[in-house]
Amino acid sequence: MRRREITASISFLVLALVSLEEALKLPVGNWKVPGPGFFPIVLGFVVLALAASSLGAALVQGKTEPSPVPLFVSSTGKRRVWLAVSALIGFNLLVDVLGFLLTTFLFLVVVIRLLSCQHWKILLSISFLLSVFLYVLLDLFLKLPLPKGSIGF
Repeated sequence: MRRREITASISFLVLALVSLEEALKLPVGNWKVPGPGFFPIVLGFVVLALAASSLGAALVQGKTEPSPVPLFVSSTGKRRVWLAVSALIGFNLLVDVLGFLLTTFLFLVVVIRLLSCQHWKILLSISFLLSVFLYVLLDLFLKLPLPKGSIGF
C-alpha cells in the first residue's frame, strides 16, 4: 500500500511540474483582469502542494496494513467501470457526429443505467431533463460553442 501511495504522489508531482511549466508560458495578467495562465498556475501549485504533502506522509508513515476491502468487490464492479470508461470514449467519438444534446442524452442513459437499476421511464426522463438543462446552461446562458453534429442540435 505504501509503495502505491509513493508512486501516485510522485506521478502527481510530475504532472504538476509539467502543468506549471506549460502554464508559465501563458500570460498571467493581474488581479483585476487575470490572464489565461492564472488559473492553470494556481491549480498547478495546489496539485504540487497536495502531492508533496501526500508524498511526505507516505514516506513518514511506517508499513501499513493492506486494505481489508478489495478495490472491486465483484467482477460486476470491474465490468461497470470498464463500461463507464467505454461510454466516455463513445461520447468523445460521437459528440461531433450526433451533436452535444443527443450524445449527452445517450451517454446519461448508459451511465445512469450502469450505476443504478432505475425504471426506464425514470431513466429516460432524468436523462432528457439533464441533457436539456446542460444544453440551456452551456449554450444559451454561457454562450459556449457546442458541437451541433450532422443532425443540427
